Amino acid sequence: TEIPSQSSIQNVLQGVVDAIADDNHPSLALVRVKVGNVMLLSRLTKRAVSSLGVATGQSVWLQIKSVALME
Repeated sequence: TEIPSQSSIQNVLQGVVDAIADDNHPSLALVRVKVGNVMLLSRLTKRAVSSLGVATGQSVWLQIKSVALME
């Protein structure tokens, strides 16, 4: 995969999908991504997971808006 270039988001990290699980909301999925030695959790619609072809073991680019960070 190539680093995204058509975006104003400046926080971009490369990682590998570690796991995909159902969320409490029926239309959402939780995607766990390993970035270095850190695991990040992302919530995506199941439609996005399907249309993007997100799969365990896949290399992905994470685009993170700083206003959306939680500890």
